[in-house]
Amino acid sequence: MIVKLERLLPVLLALALTAALLLSIACADDDDDDQADDDTGDDDTGDDDADDDDDDDDLVVGPADNEPPFWPEWVLEHWVWEDEGDRGSAEQLVADYLAHEIPVGALIIDSPWETGYNSFVPDPEDYPDAGAMIDGLHELDVRVLFWITGNVNLDSPNYDEACDNGYLLSDCRTVDWWKGEGSFIDLTNPDAVDWWHSQIDQMLDLGIDGWKCDGTGPYMYLWVYATGYGGTIFPWEWMEMYYADFFDYTRERLGPDRVTLARPFDSYGLPLGLEFAPRDKLASGWVGDQDPTWSGLQAAMFNIFESGRRAFVNVGSDIGGYREDELRDKELFIRWAQFGALCPIMENGGGGEHRPWIYDEQVLSIYRDYVNLHLTLKPYLYSMGAEAFVREVGLMRQLEGEIDLGRYMLGDNLLVAAIYQAGASREIEFPEGVWIDWFDGSEHSGPSVETIDYSLERYPIFVRKGSIIPLELGEDSIVQGDAGTPPALTVRIDPLVAQNFELYEEGRNGATISYELADALQIEISANDRAYALLVRGQSKPATVSCEPHGVLDECASIDALSAVERGWWFDATTAELWIKPGAAQRGLRVSVQ
Repeated sequence: MIVKLERLLPVLLALALTAALLLSIACADDDDDDQADDDTGDDDTGDDDADDDDDDDDLVVGPADNEPPFWPEWVLEHWVWEDEGDRGSAEQLVADYLAHEIPVGALIIDSPWETGYNSFVPDPEDYPDAGAMIDGLHELDVRVLFWITGNVNLDSPNYDEACDNGYLLSDCRTVDWWKGEGSFIDLTNPDAVDWWHSQIDQMLDLGIDGWKCDGTGPYMYLWVYATGYGGTIFPWEWMEMYYADFFDYTRERLGPDRVTLARPFDSYGLPLGLEFAPRDKLASGWVGDQDPTWSGLQAAMFNIFESGRRAFVNVGSDIGGYREDELRDKELFIRWAQFGALCPIMENGGGGEHRPWIYDEQVLSIYRDYVNLHLTLKPYLYSMGAEAFVREVGLMRQLEGEIDLGRYMLGDNLLVAAIYQAGASREIEFPEGVWIDWFDGSEHSGPSVETIDYSLERYPIFVRKGSIIPLELGEDSIVQGDAGTPPALTVRIDPLVAQNFELYEEGRNGATISYELADALQIEISANDRAYALLVRGQSKPATVSCEPHGVLDECASIDALSAVERGWWFDATTAELWIKPGAAQRGLRVSVQ
């Protein structure tokens, strides 16, 4: 992997200093750690008891109370960007994706876009009337974020004002970084923070949706520490303040649907690495710059899984890698796009060519299909992410003792065996349980190891048998919600044992979806304002399907016939899939399949 020396040097210093600091802390606090371990063991016992009590609770159809996470649902949309563009190329990029029927949820305006680093003033030649550009993209339902850092360059038009007023760390000491020479803002100085916010306001007034906060903080490790209004400040302290300030101030001004994109963990291709943004300020994360090679994909995976081990939730990588100006290898680009679709953050951009239609029709079709798969999984990813944040675990989790780089759980119910090298064959180790292939419905019992061939169109995704997975099928749904209500959901159920799923929704209380198997399959959905369809797999054709409070449902002759009625059911004998349209859930639903 090629890593620029000027980026690597501060990281090496950071790793050395951090290792020494951690060693000294470990030695000094050994007794305290032992006591903490004992306390943690007691807490775990309490959690087990609580879980047992929950299992004995009766199922209810009343409303749920699932408090949504701190990030908006739109971060789980499809993001795009380009390296070193302008207004015309940015608008054209979005238009071209949409013209090729690929949804776009967010656009990043990358560097350079300002009159200077970091003036917060759009360059009038490259981005004339940036406000109109932002408004136009919003009309397309596309969010807009701008790249930024926490230092001001010497040649920026606002540098002298910042330096003369004492707003920069270490008496305006400068550092050479990959975009020039500049000084760090002193975030310990209230006056400096007020001034910094006045600079930021120039963009917030245009209604942007957030920032891509790049990581210049490690350069401060070259100094060991800095000095400011608040005294000595260490690099990790400044980095935490930098990410928190952009996140908090932007949301304070514009509301909780604004976010920052930042690194969670980045190894820079080394065995060790650094955490960047605080976990509770990271609504969306990308894991730094990788080469457009299979090794680059593996490096991105390493960073993503390490981020998961550190309990970061919404993470992803630049599809195809960031570096280089050439067209990516076709197979690599497809496999990286498929992996990106099975990350919470699916974003595509960087140096060189990233547009899928430039390759051929096959690449375009596959890319489009996996963007749609990513969007289909959005309610699952949002809900599982909410629980992962509370449980302090990652949404993408490698199994304990994992030695296969690419095998991981996406939430609790999806197993992914990412393809990270050339070739169609993939050896997959299945954990305990039964795992259902997402595409062909084949079942694989674990523990076992199988070698399976995958065409470029297919990818190793498996559903845990017994699980509940909410899906958003959009126009393909057999249920279309009323105007002003949230989109209808299709709930996939692969019955095995009693199960429940907590649905989280932005700005709402969510719902509890559950089932149990006794004399009949009983499915319950708590009261909420969504419309639902149920997809029950692996069952024989029922004699009757009924739904409280609506009574016995009519059998339909086809899926199209079911789509045309308010309530009913249809059984596909070819796939052993039962489709149920139970009606609205305002009062809750209880479906019985006999």
